[in-house]
Amino acid sequence: MKTKLALCLVLQAICAVGCVAGETPAETKKQPVFLLCPDREHYGSWSIYFVVNKKDPTKPLSLGLEELSGHNKADDGGYGKVLDAQENPSTQRVEIATLDAKQFGSGALKVEKNSALNVTITPDGDTYKLVIDLRIEQDKRFNLGGEKSGATIILKYNPAFRAWGAYATSLSDHQGKNIVAGEPVRITGLWFPVSATAISRIYAVLAGNKSVLVYDR
Repeated sequence: MKTKLALCLVLQAICAVGCVAGETPAETKKQPVFLLCPDREHYGSWSIYFVVNKKDPTKPLSLGLEELSGHNKADDGGYGKVLDAQENPSTQRVEIATLDAKQFGSGALKVEKNSALNVTITPDGDTYKLVIDLRIEQDKRFNLGGEKSGATIILKYNPAFRAWGAYATSLSDHQGKNIVAGEPVRITGLWFPVSATAISRIYAVLAGNKSVLVYDR
């Protein structure tokens, strides 16, 4: 009897983790939307993703944050290789936090240790405004998106690819120059060298693997 009860509790736990808004794992899939990639050996990258229904991916069910353990620009031989690992379903991942769609605009994804990262999205019509708050020194933070930033980043659905992605409608480089003119520019993520005490430079990576220096201490 105890064995049956234990098995029942395990199955309930699996269902609670794997099901989103009444959907089963077989009906949903992850769509990576942003990558935070350190350039230092043995570090893990952070992947931000939407969970969507396979039949109707236009309405996200949840937003998630996970670590791609051991995948970084230094060990993998470049940002593009880490991006490939992010897209590959077989890549090992460590779940950090999830945010149900009902919490969009009010909740946040967080890396609690050392207040390292805070991620929020706010509904804006058919898109979502993305704000990333990254700790770069003991008493200093870097913001991408939001009022304190020289960037506006939206998560937008691309019907041609049936997938969500991040797009910059404005994006300032480290000298304050807006590099976006006209249509929004696809941005896949950020990469940054990491020292023992700080992150001194941050690069935004645009479609085509073009890196733009957006922060330089």
